[in-house]
Parts: sequence; C-alpha cells; structure tokens
Amino acid sequence: MYLTDSFFMQAAYKQAICAYNQNEVPVGAVIIAPDGAIVAQAYNMVEQTNNPFAHAEMLAIEAAASSIGDWRLQGYSIYVTLEPCALCMQAIIRSRISTLVFATRSLQEGFSLDRYTTFQLYQIPITIREGCGQRQAAELLRKFFRKKRRDGGKQEDIR
Repeated sequence: MYLTDSFFMQAAYKQAICAYNQNEVPVGAVIIAPDGAIVAQAYNMVEQTNNPFAHAEMLAIEAAASSIGDWRLQGYSIYVTLEPCALCMQAIIRSRISTLVFATRSLQEGFSLDRYTTFQLYQIPITIREGCGQRQAAELLRKFFRKKRRDGGKQEDIR
C-alpha cells in the first residue's frame, strides 16, 4: 500500500486534536521512517509540562530518536500541522530529518519569518512541502483561539 502525504498529515491532525482537548495550542506531529512506518507521534504539551520547549516537533523528534536508538534521523520525514518555529526548525535540521511537510503557515512564529537565518547553514539537504491539510489544520487553530478569546480559555472536547 502506498501511503500519501494526506495519510500522514491526518495522523498529525489527530495529534493536534489531542492537544486541543488538553487545552494546548492544537499542533500535532508524526515522524515517518524511510519504510513508511510511523515511529513517533506527539502534540504540544507546553501547558501540561510548564516547558516552553514541549512543542509537538521537539517531542516527536525526541521520541523517534529514542525509539530507533540514534539521534540522526536521516531519511525520515516529519509531518506537522503548523509551520515549525525557528527553534523547531533548527531541531529538525540538526536531527537530519530529510523531509518536512507542514499543513499551514504560522504568521507569528513560523521559521519562514526569520529573516536572519536561512536554515541551510549546515548544508544538510531538506525537502520542504507545505499546504497538505491546510484548511483543516487552520480551522482547528482558528477555533481554538476564537474559543480562548471568547471563553477565557475553556473549550469543549472534539472527538
């Protein structure tokens, strides 16, 4: 069976829903091995852990490295529902992930906004694709922040 970007982005979206249901910014990530197996899944846990670095990407990278017993994730892909911030993009590059696929841009913190870093500093090739699952991921983020503003942070779970 040939698995597509849409299939893996849907897995990341399910993680984003977990974040939403935990009152976290709804971002999910999955890391895919070269053979197409999902080796790690994570969602934002900043609020739960009181850790500003507990972004979905960081947690997924840590879980994948632990799972395979190597910090080098060359040949692996990461699917994220929101464009990674500069911190997460550096972690993606340093872990040598080969492909990044993200659903929607982050207009406040996305790595593409960083005018001072090209993210090609280490000459590690990375393929970047965007837009897969964009509408669904963007709508979940809009819903989260709309409810945050309206209800002071309370929201109902999504199934």
